[in-house]
Amino acid sequence: MGWWTVLGHIAFAGRIGRGLCWLGRHSLAYYLIHQPVLFGILWAVLEISG
Repeated sequence: MGWWTVLGHIAFAGRIGRGLCWLGRHSLAYYLIHQPVLFGILWAVLEISG
């Protein structure tokens, strides 16, 4: 039995599990959205700190 078969039977329940499942299905969109936000915050911190 392979690892994918074993891991396929794990059910994510509750709010955290649903959130993790959503992020798994939309990981590319999450990555593309959070990168500019992260760089913007970093830029703002560097500008403020001088």
